[in-house]
Amino acid sequence: MKPQPLLLIAIALLCCCVTDEGDKITSLGKIADESIVYVWWSVKAEDRVYLGLGTVDGTSFAEFHPPNRLEILLSSEDFSQREAAVWDGEEILIFGGTVFENGKYSPTEQILSFNPKLERLRVLNASLPHPTSDVAAVWGDSRVYIFLNNSERCEVYAFYPSNESFAKLDVSCPIEHPGGCVHSVVWYGGKAYFFCGEGVASFDPMGGFKWIAFTDRVWVRAATVADGYIFAIGGSSGIAETKDEIIRFNPKTGELCEMRTKLPVARGQAVAVGGEYIYIFGGYTKDGYANEILRYDYRGDKCVNFIQLLNDDVKKYRPNNGKQ
Repeated sequence: MKPQPLLLIAIALLCCCVTDEGDKITSLGKIADESIVYVWWSVKAEDRVYLGLGTVDGTSFAEFHPPNRLEILLSSEDFSQREAAVWDGEEILIFGGTVFENGKYSPTEQILSFNPKLERLRVLNASLPHPTSDVAAVWGDSRVYIFLNNSERCEVYAFYPSNESFAKLDVSCPIEHPGGCVHSVVWYGGKAYFFCGEGVASFDPMGGFKWIAFTDRVWVRAATVADGYIFAIGGSSGIAETKDEIIRFNPKTGELCEMRTKLPVARGQAVAVGGEYIYIFGGYTKDGYANEILRYDYRGDKCVNFIQLLNDDVKKYRPNNGKQ
């Protein structure tokens, strides 16, 4: 992979997606000029946001400058779908994924490291236990927690970047398809939270997994932390069954509720980063991949549908419509 000259992509500002004054999502235009853009991952590194992008011409590493500019830091003609990415304080670590080699797509066990300051990409000496694209990762407590399928079983590993070593954790992992949770896992208050599959689950490295709520089977949500809340956005229960909902979770109180604002077009497999606003990138819709950036004003939005959490007897939740 060779660096190319910096490319600045101007994103035209568009008007608000809907006219209802209660809707707080604004479209900021295209991610790039290409007709097809895949957004593999996003990471927030201090006050900066980095994205992994794919197009028909290859893959790129980009820096996002809110509200409307992308700067391509490194590009390659190689096409690879690598979605499990974390920021370790110095570099972006990317685990597994799918690569296109010798005319076919194959899972990989590689771990990549991208240094945005040096614009340098390298392959680590360490690798995953086996090649897989069914993997999710989150940074917490000076290590990476990796969730991956092994012989149709979810396993959990801790990865230590300082010496590039692994430790397998002795925990039971109920996540059926970690790759479908890859954008849905966030770290907050010493725990990882999953917003995918059967519902919402937490993972405590000392205590293991715990289900918080059951929902319909939804995968590939986008999740991010903002102002002490976790927002789970969109998702899919099938290629043609994408979601337009935004769910807010309070990890301190356990309150889970659906927001008034909906996505202008339902989508799954988007990525999101939180700050003053929540920025939502890409995703796929019923009409194909969304080459679009959305800005969500979560502070101006309201919760309109509280969701009952699990009781001790693990009942399936029932929405409490209309509760304010």
